[in-house]
Amino acid sequence: MHLLEEIAALGPARVVVVYHPYYEQFAAWARQMLSEHGQARYTHLTGRDAGAVLPLGLAVSFVPQRGPTPT
Repeated sequence: MHLLEEIAALGPARVVVVYHPYYEQFAAWARQMLSEHGQARYTHLTGRDAGAVLPLGLAVSFVPQRGPTPT
């Protein structure tokens, strides 16, 4: 989140996170938590306002890696 905040401070941006397919469950969780609905769900479940999860002007996409891992 700190890195996303630093990127957002530079202005509107689109961030693409490329992840190894082994981390699909984590990517699905992160995708959900970074969404507007994820923030509302967190607030509802915990009873605490999380604030803005994703800074304004920042779009984040998750893309699974294809092919072999570079060495």
